[in-house]
Amino acid sequence: MREKIVITVSREYGSGGRMIGEKAAERLGMTFYDKKLLDIAAEKSGLDREELETADERASNRHLAYYMAVGSTAVPVNDRLFHIQSAEIRRLAVKESCVIVGRLGDYILRDDPDCLKVFITAPFDIRVQNIMERHHLTESEAAHLVKKMDAVRRNYCTYYTDGVWDPVKTKNLVIDSGVFGYDGSVELLVSAAKLFKG
Repeated sequence: MREKIVITVSREYGSGGRMIGEKAAERLGMTFYDKKLLDIAAEKSGLDREELETADERASNRHLAYYMAVGSTAVPVNDRLFHIQSAEIRRLAVKESCVIVGRLGDYILRDDPDCLKVFITAPFDIRVQNIMERHHLTESEAAHLVKKMDAVRRNYCTYYTDGVWDPVKTKNLVIDSGVFGYDGSVELLVSAAKLFKG
């Protein structure tokens, strides 16, 4: 039996992964980390919270980073945020049982045997419907946003893992919230966490 576990939740935009992770954490009596990691990063770096929010889960501009590196010691905000959050995720994994959403937590903790790596997915049309309802958008606006955010997250993953981390194949559990709904997905995640802990 494991003394503690860390659940990392990767998700497709509009799949409800954040909500599912938060509800599962509540049910399991675990701390939930999502935007809270931005607050920690702002505190530790002295950078503006709003500036970090803009850089959160977004890759640096490779071309800009290249030019900055020539004769400059400046590090792009995206890279600083990623390194601060990575260090914090590793610290949390040692300290407590928790649920961490996004921020490549599964990649950062890839060698941690106490990390349950989860991916929440849903069919494109369901994700579009979810975003329409959540943000009061038209179908075409929501579809555009889902495609854009999928690309942003794919670029983030590719950039910080050098393209070596598969968003699905590296997971212990993949849940389709389009099939099981939010509540059913929470039940699956809670059950899996209990089995994983032993």
